[in-house]
Amino acid sequence: MTDTLVAQAPLDPREQPIFDRILGVWDNLSLLKQDRSTYIKSHDVLNLHEELVEQVHLLNVIREEQDKPLEQNRGATPQ
Repeated sequence: MTDTLVAQAPLDPREQPIFDRILGVWDNLSLLKQDRSTYIKSHDVLNLHEELVEQVHLLNVIREEQDKPLEQNRGATPQ
């Protein structure tokens, strides 16, 4: 069983590259999870976590510029 990601495309075109990078992080995490030949290394997961935090920060900066700071950073749900 694999997790799939259902996501809406962002409305603001400046958010699209961030959205794409977040999907890349999701894909990398999914690949780590599916690889049963080795144990998941915490270093790999922490690097992906840092990348995700950075992307969320960039997203928040864009949304603050548009006076939408309270908009939730949701739009994708695992299914």
